Amino acid sequence: MQNGAAKEINLAFLFGVLKKCWIFVLIATVVFAGIGAAYTLFLEKPVYKGTASFYVNNVPAAQQYVSQAQTSAAISIALSCVEIADQDTIVRQAVTANDYELARELGFIPHGETYDFDKHEEAINRCVLAVRKMISAKKGESNTVIFYITVASNDKDVTFKVIQAMQDEFPKCLNTVMGMNQTAATPMLKAVGEVKSELDIVAQKDSPLKTAFMGAVVGAVACYAVFFCIKLKKDN
Repeated sequence: MQNGAAKEINLAFLFGVLKKCWIFVLIATVVFAGIGAAYTLFLEKPVYKGTASFYVNNVPAAQQYVSQAQTSAAISIALSCVEIADQDTIVRQAVTANDYELARELGFIPHGETYDFDKHEEAINRCVLAVRKMISAKKGESNTVIFYITVASNDKDVTFKVIQAMQDEFPKCLNTVMGMNQTAATPMLKAVGEVKSELDIVAQKDSPLKTAFMGAVVGAVACYAVFFCIKLKKDN
């Protein structure tokens, strides 16, 4: 450190602080790493994910070949489906289908009660919002007509019910949203990789090594910062 109005912090000062507090930095690193790993192992809830794949088929069953224009159109449709997968219209269809079955299964409408707009519409809106937050969609590899819809939540049963509703109802409401004909003998969109049972739901958690490393970095930086500030204040 230089004396005077303007003080300069150089490498010697930084290493000097580390030399005096390295043992505390090491202890903080180990403690925070342990906390991070313990949190992942014992406290963090797993995220349950279910993924359904969909196939865009815009070629009539009797057609013998697929033109480049049809392939390009199918790829474009798949991309549009990815973009609208979590829209209110789509999600509301999944929530309200079969006499509001999903809304009942998720507890937003009591079982046995007949839907009443004044009584239940606010609950339906909350259900739609909750389901939207669970949904994500992505395109397959480039130049493919397959896309994927994933549902993720901390409840395995909820994930299973929502992804089943989406794979059942998503194709049905595309005629309303995109003008796609789903009533033909060969539907333009269908689920090809369905989630058929809870065995298809995958549980995911952060790696304990990852959270231990992040905790170690936070602990080391925080501890060093405290001693740096103390040393800087004393020198001033």
